[in-house]
Amino acid sequence: MVLSYFVGLNHIRKSEVEVVFELKFFDMKEKQTFGIQFVGRKNREKNLTLFARVTINSAISEISLKQNIASKEWNPVSGTGKGRKTEVKELNRFLEQVRTRLNNIYRELLVDGDLPTPAMVKNHFLGIEEQGKSILDAFDYHKKIAVGDLSDNTLKHYKTTEKYVKEFLLVHFKTTDVYLKAINYQFITDFEYFLRNRKPVDHQKPMQNNGVMKHIERFRKVINLAQKLDWLKTDPFRNYQIKSITAKSGWLNYCLSSFTRFF
Repeated sequence: MVLSYFVGLNHIRKSEVEVVFELKFFDMKEKQTFGIQFVGRKNREKNLTLFARVTINSAISEISLKQNIASKEWNPVSGTGKGRKTEVKELNRFLEQVRTRLNNIYRELLVDGDLPTPAMVKNHFLGIEEQGKSILDAFDYHKKIAVGDLSDNTLKHYKTTEKYVKEFLLVHFKTTDVYLKAINYQFITDFEYFLRNRKPVDHQKPMQNNGVMKHIERFRKVINLAQKLDWLKTDPFRNYQIKSITAKSGWLNYCLSSFTRFF
């Protein structure tokens, strides 16, 4: 997907910078207004604690900057400290650095193909990693929308696949759920290996190749649904191939193996 964007500065004030981004995804256009404003709130010491207010469209999120200033030294209109004190000058330089960093975060999110929210900008600024949805979230959503569309027998098979995924996670990750972003090519191949070597605890026989591949295929459909929901940015199955054996090829392999025993 090619992302092109146009940045236009509507107006610039000391208290706030408002940027209009026009994103073009083929025929789709999304417009966002992005603003940064510094505000002060009275604390117990009757000074002001400073916050960076991030606004995208009409949504707002505030970030505590852990900075205090006397009320008489704060200009609420410009969003800066006033006076010639060294501390005030250092604070204003700090605020400009914050403004620059927030602007850069917003633009980086756009370049990555996201439509940023104030919470996303805040989390990136604070170093909070957004984990997103988990594997079981994807199975639960698939289960919800598949009822009435898939047969009860097929839903039962998906439930069994989910059970095996949980077993695999318990063995390899010591948990029964992980975030979707943990799924990659190695995760899938490790899951395949787990299925092939799983020892049943009941009367069932170990899984053959096609049984393993059916579980992998159902798992892939659940993950593809998560990708369509924008819970995943990339397809972890893009380099993986389902290796099913047809009845005809299975019979041919049997004949070949029998033939070689005589020569």
